[in-house]
Order: sequence, then C-alpha cells, then structure tokens
Amino acid sequence: MHAEAGNGQYEMALGYTACTYAADNLIFMREVVRAIANKHGLLATFVPKYTLDDIGSGSHVHLSLWQNGQNVFQASDASS
Repeated sequence: MHAEAGNGQYEMALGYTACTYAADNLIFMREVVRAIANKHGLLATFVPKYTLDDIGSGSHVHLSLWQNGQNVFQASDASS
C-alpha cells in the first residue's frame, strides 16, 4: 500500500496470481479495508472522485497475461 497523487488516495498492490484467486483477493481486500475504516469511524470508498478539483480514480485492475513464461501482451517484435 502506498499513497497516490490525490488527497486521501491510496493504491493497494495485490500481486500476481491465478484469475480466480485474484478476484477473491480483490473482494477480500476491499471488505477488510472497509471494515477497518468503519471501526475507526471512517468511510473507505472505491468510487472515482466526483469533483474536478483534485486527482483521483476509482477501483481498477491492471492485467498481465502470461503463457509458458511469455507475456502474451508483448508485441511480437518486442518493441513494447
């Protein structure tokens, strides 16, 4: 977990795992964060900020797809 650019914005990096585990981990992490915030009288949300006066983004996922040790999203000429 680390702070992002917007006020009160944080990023939780969960690491790589199989798709089914990743989905479970995402939901578990969100529920744990909400419960801890609630315990301290705070509200944790994962929705985009609704004002344009600050940087912010909502809950999102970055994908990486590998097969036989190769990144299948990488360009065939290795340019990206």
